[in-house]
Amino acid sequence: MSVETGAATDIFDFEYFDQLIAEKRADIGYYLTMDPKRYLAIQTNSGTNFGFANICGDDYEDCKRKLKPIYHKLFKNSNKFSLWEDKKEQ
Repeated sequence: MSVETGAATDIFDFEYFDQLIAEKRADIGYYLTMDPKRYLAIQTNSGTNFGFANICGDDYEDCKRKLKPIYHKLFKNSNKFSLWEDKKEQ
């Protein structure tokens, strides 16, 4: 999955990511790797990492259930770059 070219803050919600980190959930850990001031000039389909989320759950489906609403809030254009086929479900 590649992302758009542009300011990182136009693509990724850094304020929401800070809120997630502040929650300190036992089942989800977060690590930010992208500088919000960065300008992204994506030339290939390799994409880029904004951060990482480590999710613990009862099974794979439980982890996907936890990730889906977070993903849609973190990426401002998540319907265009959705990891799920039913892009509109949030």
